[in-house]
Amino acid sequence: MTFRHRCPLLAEKIHEILRAGIYLSDGVLQYIDSTFSNPSKEELQGIFQDESNCEKDALIELILFPEESMQLQLEDLLESFPFQKQDEPRVLDCLGQPPFQTTIHFPDTGEPVVLVISRPVLAQFVARLNIAWQLDRRLAAAISASVGVKDQARVKVKLRNAKLSAGDDAIRFLCDLVAKLATDRHRLFVCLDFVCSFLNELKEGADIFQTLMAQKKFYFQSLQKAKKLALQLRRSNMETLLLQGVKIPLIDMADARRKMAMIDGISHAVFGRTEYFDPVQMGEGLETSSQNPDIGKIIRYLI
Repeated sequence: MTFRHRCPLLAEKIHEILRAGIYLSDGVLQYIDSTFSNPSKEELQGIFQDESNCEKDALIELILFPEESMQLQLEDLLESFPFQKQDEPRVLDCLGQPPFQTTIHFPDTGEPVVLVISRPVLAQFVARLNIAWQLDRRLAAAISASVGVKDQARVKVKLRNAKLSAGDDAIRFLCDLVAKLATDRHRLFVCLDFVCSFLNELKEGADIFQTLMAQKKFYFQSLQKAKKLALQLRRSNMETLLLQGVKIPLIDMADARRKMAMIDGISHAVFGRTEYFDPVQMGEGLETSSQNPDIGKIIRYLI
């Protein structure tokens, strides 16, 4: 393989994926059933062919949103060559002229449905592969040294999907996190999803540990507000509280607890400490601890 062959090679791999067909995830199946009233395969084929259906394009884009299983087949090639943003139309040209076609497979293993793909939808598919994103060499070395061979591509795909553009502090943080959590693959992947989102929102120059603690404090205070509301609802009803001007917190309490536990696990793994908040003071007082409980068990219990 040579550098000038990178776009035709990627186009051929995409062709292979599309020729193999697409297996619908539970989320996509739920969307189809709720949006199109549980259509039969024949009805779904008609929706794909109905140019007047305003929801058709959104459905096709959702079906063709690159799944992790697809991206795993492309990661080695994407890592081998420094693709650039301007390579996207070149890859599209190498795919040939429309119409493009794939098959949609259902869990019942019955007859698949044929899907004809327009060039704009295929262009969106190629764009979502994030082919121009490059893995930092230090992070690549940390993944190679710590993560099991069968999981390395999956870690890289998650980072690629996040389109992470991280400074030196964030790269060192990620390298430490990968090294510390690599022996527990479940924790690694759960925490990696959270950390990628966290780092993409991190302000330049911000202290990572303190920002993690601020995030934890936000979840903590939200939980305290939700608990306070639950107590108020024992004495009054929702309509009365609203008339009194009480603000109703919108929070998934289980999700907030999971994220607090995850932040503790990440902080202990990378920094060797975390901070705990005093429920009585509603998060205004802090206690710092360097003790290292079995955060792995806590995370696995809450997830």
